[in-house]
Amino acid sequence: MIDFRLDHDDDVVFDNDDIAETSGIDEIMQAVTILLKTRMGEFFADEKMGLDTEYVLGKAYNEAYATGAITDAIQKDSRVTAVNDILLTVVENRNLVATVEFMADDQISSMEVMILA
Repeated sequence: MIDFRLDHDDDVVFDNDDIAETSGIDEIMQAVTILLKTRMGEFFADEKMGLDTEYVLGKAYNEAYATGAITDAIQKDSRVTAVNDILLTVVENRNLVATVEFMADDQISSMEVMILA
């Protein structure tokens, strides 16, 4: 699959006045990042897309439930065949950093995503 490449601020990247593209494992990692940064129900065209944040953010934070919700969100991408590891770190203002390792396209990928409160 090919998609527009996004930068760390989720803005479209341009390359010589053309929209830059991403594919392969980089595109899968970008898609997983988008899934984790989107609250379930937020995207009107697919209300089941995204992360169920009930126990992920705020006062109801529960690490075990948050790990399960993050695993569920990542597995919504059918190209992800396994979620191997998730490490959660609560940072300032009750934000959450998720370090995730998953298998896709016969490769193990690891990435860090800031989930904002």
